[in-house]
Amino acid sequence: ADPSGPRIALSMSFIDLHDPAGSLEKMQLLQNEFPGMFKWVGEVNLVKQALWPNHQGLPVELDAVPTWKPLMDEFLKQDIPLALHCDLGSDENGTEFLPLMDQVLSTYPDNKIIW
Repeated sequence: ADPSGPRIALSMSFIDLHDPAGSLEKMQLLQNEFPGMFKWVGEVNLVKQALWPNHQGLPVELDAVPTWKPLMDEFLKQDIPLALHCDLGSDENGTEFLPLMDQVLSTYPDNKIIW
């Protein structure tokens, strides 16, 4: 392999943080099929207002964050960073969604999280 050539790090972006059930199994399937290829997870939406007209990107409930534990434990174990999209707020309330990001960061302080 040419160390001076491009390096590609594949991302697992299929995870739905509203309903993470089954995500760990899908992750393991991909890693078994393509060992060593997937290096990070994301971009995954916590809240993305630009998608709301399509009924997507709605805010994850605060009490849902602890249910991600099996996924987050696996990310931590494998040293996999999680890239999140989280709007800070809106024109009406500039920090409306900050408590959501605070909840994620305080629940998973040891995980690598990219915001």
